[in-house]
Amino acid sequence: MILDGNIKLIHEGRRELEMKQFAKNEFEGDWITKSIGKCTDFNLMTKQGEFCGALDVISPDKASCIPIFEHISQSPGAWEAIYCLVPELDITI
Repeated sequence: MILDGNIKLIHEGRRELEMKQFAKNEFEGDWITKSIGKCTDFNLMTKQGEFCGALDVISPDKASCIPIFEHISQSPGAWEAIYCLVPELDITI
């Protein structure tokens, strides 16, 4: 997920993407991948067949009470993490 900046991401022989802030892209680790441009990004890497994950953006213009991880937290042994881009955040669990 792009946190800041813009890049062009090239997955050789597969697809090319213009990525801006908060754009997400999923791809296999063995794909030949190149990027053009400069950005700050956040990566979530998992082992295929053993783990899965998801990234999402929660912005201030959305409702104040959002069930963030409903689809994941139902799974036994699930982990939840929040990466905060603002100086202050209140979370109720």
